[in-house]
Amino acid sequence: MTPSARLTAALLALALAGPAVASTRIAIAPVKGDARGDVGAQLIGALCGARRCLPGALAGDRPDLARDRRMGADASLVSSIWRERGGRVLSLALFTTGARAARSWVLPLDASGHLTTAQLDRLATELDDALGVGPVAGSAPAPEPAPPRREPSATSARTAPLSLPAPPTPPPLASAPPAPAPRPLSSPWLAVEAGIEPAHLALRFPEGGTAPVGYTVTLPAAPRLRLELYPLRPAGGRAAGLALFADATWQPGIELPAGTRVHQASALRLRGGLLWRLAVARWLVVVPALAWERESLVVAADGGVRLPGLPDTRLTGGSAALGLELPLHGTRLALLAGGRAAWWVEAGELAGGASFFPGGRASTLEAEAGAAVALAGPLSLRVVVRHASTRWSLDPDPSGAYTVRSALADSWGGRVVLRLEL
Repeated sequence: MTPSARLTAALLALALAGPAVASTRIAIAPVKGDARGDVGAQLIGALCGARRCLPGALAGDRPDLARDRRMGADASLVSSIWRERGGRVLSLALFTTGARAARSWVLPLDASGHLTTAQLDRLATELDDALGVGPVAGSAPAPEPAPPRREPSATSARTAPLSLPAPPTPPPLASAPPAPAPRPLSSPWLAVEAGIEPAHLALRFPEGGTAPVGYTVTLPAAPRLRLELYPLRPAGGRAAGLALFADATWQPGIELPAGTRVHQASALRLRGGLLWRLAVARWLVVVPALAWERESLVVAADGGVRLPGLPDTRLTGGSAALGLELPLHGTRLALLAGGRAAWWVEAGELAGGASFFPGGRASTLEAEAGAAVALAGPLSLRVVVRHASTRWSLDPDPSGAYTVRSALADSWGGRVVLRLEL
């Protein structure tokens, strides 16, 4: 049984244990990093009575507070286990309204990886204080009223045992900074990626016919920027994963030597469209996307002289892509993979340019793989390697200068980016 199923079963059992119903209902998410579900079971046993917890409201890999509130929960508790220098700790965050935690805690775990009874009792008390409710059935019993004071007789005064003072009340747990608290929503409002993207380009023509001059060039690490906007996040559910996106990579100052001259070239890639992040399982997120894009490699003239026989590349068209994210639970690492296909409705100047072939068709296939590492809070580092292949089918050159009918462009490279989710 998975930790999520184990927690849900425990919540259902507690919900049926008694007839009382509380006015404040709490949803408890599965504890991230709790592989066996022991700490989650401790939280349910200490915090849930017959009327306090809402089973299943925060089930799944990414807790959804909007869905939780629609199911009737007044508060949500999300938590995760981290490893610090002193050992493993449990980070908890309490959400009541909005996306900002109303209160948070960081509790050290003992040598066996569990919370102590004292920690659980104090957590339950402070949770009630944060919610503005008193002790509830199923929690620690309320103290009985003291019996009326009686004046001791002389005999009883001699024989009565010495009464000890009540032990001091332990100090409340200190609220912890919210940095290690897990992200409660399935999607951010905005995601920003910034980094670099090195690449090696090669355009070649098959042998057996006359052809323009190809090229092979290693591009410097080009700057890359990507934006993702999630306008439907307040709706919750699967709609929260719909996003508008745009990314751009631009690299000027590429040098192409030709004899005594050095021609300058610039590479550009623009892409924009719609993507949808879908968590189909605890271990898999799929990201389909549709986009309109443009790619180009343009060689400038040097002193008014163009490089003879070297075609430029100007491609415009639509694309479809599918990305995969496989989070490795209990770690900060996620594996990434993806593929993309593009169909170019404009393929100039190689096909459709005045100096080369009068027309033609082109398409691109791309594959990539890499990993993402969570750094701190909403910040992560992504490293990806990629390969793209573009094939041209060229119309006959009416001048007869070029007799080849196909071309192939390969691109090897990757990207290193920092991603910030807000």
